[in-house]
Amino acid sequence: QESCFSGHTTVDVLGRGEVFMKDLRVGDRVEVSKNNYQQVYTFGHRDTKAKVEFFRFLPSDLEVSKHHLVFIKGKGAIPASMVKVGDEFSLGGKVDAITTVLGNGIFAPFTPSGTIVVNGVLASNYISLQNSDRLMLGTFRTPFTFQWLDHSFQTVHRFWCCWMGFEDRTLKNGLSEWSDTPYRLSSWLIRQPPTLILLVLLPLLVLLSLLNVAEFCLHNPLIGSVVLVSICYHSLNYFVQDSKTKFSR
Repeated sequence: QESCFSGHTTVDVLGRGEVFMKDLRVGDRVEVSKNNYQQVYTFGHRDTKAKVEFFRFLPSDLEVSKHHLVFIKGKGAIPASMVKVGDEFSLGGKVDAITTVLGNGIFAPFTPSGTIVVNGVLASNYISLQNSDRLMLGTFRTPFTFQWLDHSFQTVHRFWCCWMGFEDRTLKNGLSEWSDTPYRLSSWLIRQPPTLILLVLLPLLVLLSLLNVAEFCLHNPLIGSVVLVSICYHSLNYFVQDSKTKFSR
């Protein structure tokens, strides 16, 4: 399932102005929220020849595939297929009409924040693997949004590209090397019984939460230093108290 923007949508690039999605490059600094710009560190999907059906939202003319997440006031990040006439984008105004168009090319730029402003509309970098904004286990609606899950799964990828400076590699199917395997595994897992999903997901959620904390500390070194000192202090204090207890015995 292709989940991207069409090549005819536009983004605001710092120093270049309004640029068609098909002309966007890795390294460009794009608007990711109002007047806030970040660097595109890779494309999760980039295929200039693919023919895909897009939802077109009017009057913004945003063209996006049905599984891609967009931000709606009062609803958060939801798949484009769930947007209704009368909904209001978190940034970009109300939806007056929705049509479908067949477009050439699919593009999914990734930014550190996991968001991007396209045609003036605040959208996600990511997709929903179900027709839902949150992970569903059978009929149970979990508290985990696909925006959070997808962004968390990309933590190592972001670190690799943004902090280590390594470049991603695009495969023949247009997916990035880092996105292809996780996408296939996630697509397989989501079709399994809820019990199996839960068994696989629980340890992953713990790991992802720790990675999120680590990434936050990297972006906020002062807070990170305080957290590190606090952990060291409490660990040392626990070791000392434990040693005293054993010695007194």
